[in-house]
Amino acid sequence: MAWNEVETLWFLIYTGLVYQLPRPVAEAIFKRQATGHAQRQLIMAIAAAVFKDDTTGMLEFLKEGSKDTNELANERNDLIHGDYHYGADEHGLGLYVAPGGDRSKGTNRFAGPEMHDALMPLIGDIERVSKQLEVARHHLIWNFPEGPPPPLPASMPDDVRQMWLRAFPELQKPTIPLIWQRVRPTAGLKS
Repeated sequence: MAWNEVETLWFLIYTGLVYQLPRPVAEAIFKRQATGHAQRQLIMAIAAAVFKDDTTGMLEFLKEGSKDTNELANERNDLIHGDYHYGADEHGLGLYVAPGGDRSKGTNRFAGPEMHDALMPLIGDIERVSKQLEVARHHLIWNFPEGPPPPLPASMPDDVRQMWLRAFPELQKPTIPLIWQRVRPTAGLKS
């Protein structure tokens, strides 16, 4: 699922914020946080310190990204940790999320709809969050105190240059502004 990409991007954003730490130290601190939510809390605490006088918009962007990610994490958990049942209707056999699942958190918000109907909007929302987190990572790369990545050599043939830029878009200055586009919560399926 696209969720792994979201968590990887948050980790890469974290490494961009703590770039001065040796990688094993940074990883030890990050992995000590037992959940994705706790990891994002750590990232946001560090971001608040790094961007305390923020003029780039990065802190606000990450705050909104963290909020959307946490909401989608709850929805994803409802689906991943939910109980399931098969049901037959006029369209045939279907897989459904059953009420329950992790009973400590109340009723599963996705209980009722056919699995495909519940899953597709959530995947789309997760992919939108992932694309926006990539924008934040790209901006962080270009705003390191050491400066942006070195340019590609001018002597490089254009077709090779284009291949490199497709594979590594962070070699170009970011063109997408740091304006978080709220992700529609799929929780509207059932509260």
